[in-house]
Amino acid sequence: MVTKRKSISKGLSARRKPARDQEKKEKTELLVGFYNTRLLHLIHKLKMSSGSLNNFRHAMNLELTKRYQERKYGRPELIKRTIETWIHARRKSGEFGNDYVEKFIGGSVDVNQVFEANDPELRPWSVSHEIGKLLWDKTLKLMGVLNAGEESQVLAIMNLSDNDQLRDFIADVEADLFLVHPAFIIEPGQVLNFKV
Repeated sequence: MVTKRKSISKGLSARRKPARDQEKKEKTELLVGFYNTRLLHLIHKLKMSSGSLNNFRHAMNLELTKRYQERKYGRPELIKRTIETWIHARRKSGEFGNDYVEKFIGGSVDVNQVFEANDPELRPWSVSHEIGKLLWDKTLKLMGVLNAGEESQVLAIMNLSDNDQLRDFIADVEADLFLVHPAFIIEPGQVLNFKV
């Protein structure tokens, strides 16, 4: 038997759900915005220092693909700095305090920590964490396009220069408009069989 109190509670919860969904969407968009900015910085830095398509691809693979394969999910600056910036922006806005930040991060950080599959230690950059899974999924898709063997795709990545271009590029990747190396068509946390 459903009591009036339970019925009212369910009604309130149902009315709050769209607001919670909108809030979660905004937080995710903020995180993805920070990720895109960091990714553009990484692309620009490696483009300037590499000198060729193959060197650029190799440098990106060393920074991202190799770290993923080693399960050192907190090692790439792209992932770690994105999450740090996102957390500190939320702390600065008063959304949560320093105690929550420490709890969220999980205490002191060892960026060389090797994570096991389905590691119960939920660091935000781990593929077992909702945030880490989102960022690593985007990263694996990008690296799949980069390593597909198409020079035009490598050039397209190298020539990304602003957030709008990157957002459109990622949307095209997610819409399967680019060739992707088959080894990278995996879920975050699965083994990546690709020689760097």
